[in-house]
Amino acid sequence: MNDEIHTARDVTKRHSLKIDTFRSLYGPLGAVVEGQARIYRLPACPHMLASEFDIGTIRSMPDVSVVYTHGNMSRVPYDAFVAAGSRAIIHMGFGNGTVPDYMEEVLKEVRAQGVFVVRASRSGSGSIVRNGATNDDLNDYIVVDDQNPAKARIRMALALTKTTDVREIQEIFWRY
Repeated sequence: MNDEIHTARDVTKRHSLKIDTFRSLYGPLGAVVEGQARIYRLPACPHMLASEFDIGTIRSMPDVSVVYTHGNMSRVPYDAFVAAGSRAIIHMGFGNGTVPDYMEEVLKEVRAQGVFVVRASRSGSGSIVRNGATNDDLNDYIVVDDQNPAKARIRMALALTKTTDVREIQEIFWRY
């Protein structure tokens, strides 16, 4: 992408039209120079063949939905996704994936119905601190670490092909 080599985990398209739009939070892995790939660093997280996920054996993925939060929002999108059969909802919260006080009971109800709640940020980058904006341990929530909501959605769906244990899913988010 623009003669840069990025890892799929970190790369994000930052502009709808520009050629140099692809950016990685931690920078590119290398560059293409005179048609040759030059790798200058390797990713620390397991990836591709080193992961436990074999997309060749996964026939379908569980439904995972994303809710973009905003001020004075209603519970309608959460209720609709639960009713439609979503297995998890990525809560795209303010800053640190914050759950506004008027939505706390809604997310607790979502989780009580067996739907996983995954806290992410709508800010575009940065890590989500576990038990920072809400008590994730008490509420049985998952945090995305530094992944954006779109990538967290895919990661959550993949995680659900392996386990439904919240602690194990959280470890998947930390590991990858």
